Amino acid sequence: MPKLNSIVHDNLYVRCPKCGDSQNPNHAHLGIQLHTGEYNCLRCHFKGRLTTQLLFELQLRDFPSLDYNSSSPLPEIFRGPGSSRKSKLARYHSDAGEDIFYSWWNDSHVGYYMRGHKMKKLWGFSGFNWANAPSPLISSEDNPLHFVEGPYDVQDDRTVCFFGIPSYQKINQFFKEHFFILKPDGDIWTQPGRFGIFKSILQRIIEANIGLMGVEFLPKGADPDEGYTPKFIPVDFFKRQLWQNTSSSLKVQQELARLHSSMN
Repeated sequence: MPKLNSIVHDNLYVRCPKCGDSQNPNHAHLGIQLHTGEYNCLRCHFKGRLTTQLLFELQLRDFPSLDYNSSSPLPEIFRGPGSSRKSKLARYHSDAGEDIFYSWWNDSHVGYYMRGHKMKKLWGFSGFNWANAPSPLISSEDNPLHFVEGPYDVQDDRTVCFFGIPSYQKINQFFKEHFFILKPDGDIWTQPGRFGIFKSILQRIIEANIGLMGVEFLPKGADPDEGYTPKFIPVDFFKRQLWQNTSSSLKVQQELARLHSSMN
């Protein structure tokens, strides 16, 4: 019997929305093929190919890419970097010079992530990547992991790239036993859509009481790999009334900027 959120033979198993699945909430019958997006329920034989709506219904929108099956074929891949940008991740490249990184789901290779000039593309599923993947990661209060959005933000062996905003689902499933710091791009605080997603994720992490130690704050327009010196904002700040009650990123941005200035 497949367990919920387990991967067996490249199939991710989740609860089936068609038949309701079994009475045991830890069991799952709907298998989603990670490389094609095709799904099939072992119980009621509900099958097809993933759509945006079904991803939403399955509450999987935080970890797979909606471009689960790229319309263009995967290019031939060559070992080594395609650009001069630094990254601790193992890197490959296309014949056109775009960087290509592996996407991992625990110790399973589930996709390829391409970065070119003002271009991002995914084949397969958006998992995560880190230096020395898929070797296990180790953390402690004195040596926490750092969670970042992009592959070029991985500058040391403790940093994990999420290929986007780190999701609560990924963190809770794979990193809840770790101590970690979130290191978002600076625009997370000034773009309402991105801020809303990040705020929701932070609140869920705090409610779950898993190992978040804080957030590294960067000013607007700055990325973790661009040489800016971030300021560490402890998790207690995000438990305060200001953070919980504001629906606008502007107030939090102003407060973080004030705190940032006071630390200089």
